[in-house]
Amino acid sequence: MNVTNEEMVDFHTHILPGMDDGAKDAEESKKMLQMLVQQGVHTVCLTPHFYPYKETLEAFLNRREQAFSQIQPYAAEMGLRFVLASETFFNDYLFHSEDISPLCMKGSDGRSYLLTEMPFDSHFSDHTVSRISRLIDIYGVNPVLAHIERYPKLVNNKKLIDRLIDMGCLMQINLSVFEKGFFLKKRILSYIAKNMVHVVGTDSHNTEKRPPKYSEGISVIQKSLGEDAVNQLSRNAQQITGLCQEKFAIWGLHEMN
Repeated sequence: MNVTNEEMVDFHTHILPGMDDGAKDAEESKKMLQMLVQQGVHTVCLTPHFYPYKETLEAFLNRREQAFSQIQPYAAEMGLRFVLASETFFNDYLFHSEDISPLCMKGSDGRSYLLTEMPFDSHFSDHTVSRISRLIDIYGVNPVLAHIERYPKLVNNKKLIDRLIDMGCLMQINLSVFEKGFFLKKRILSYIAKNMVHVVGTDSHNTEKRPPKYSEGISVIQKSLGEDAVNQLSRNAQQITGLCQEKFAIWGLHEMN
């Protein structure tokens, strides 16, 4: 079901087979992709977990390439576009890598965007914010903070979100957030309206317990904020994934110093 004329992007998935706690094999990957196609999704970002304290970057990239080769033919078969990236866990081990660009998405604006998972118990202290700033400065990347609704210390602090955006971060939410409590749903919608949420995804892991439920969440945004809000999220995702034909500013994202 399409609610927009823009190309719809699922920015966060665990569809690559056998990579992490997502799809167990290529058959399940195919079923998950079919579910997304049925909901009008055109582009799927493949973002398997990368834990830099568990394996080397080289080992991760080799595993990712092998997994990708199993589902690559589905792109033409289903009329999909794939964007190969990662959901990278943020800790000090990440700074051991000289080049993290293979983990990133390359945007139409020439920037590198890293889908970044923070520790679930993160308090987003000044020390944490300083480390995020260091990530930006050393590697020249724009971190896209994954599923911000999971971090109470972040999602309930508008000033902190503004501060991180000013630094060069972007915010991603899981569309399943709209199945949560009323107040969280209301807060997330207000952030989308203020261009403080930039991209959305399913964070899907399988076909049953954590399936790719995309259109229901998009419909909530469309009904609450209008089609323009959905279109903006779609254009942001196209820009970040390098699929946009023209360069434009992502609303709410300030230039990095």
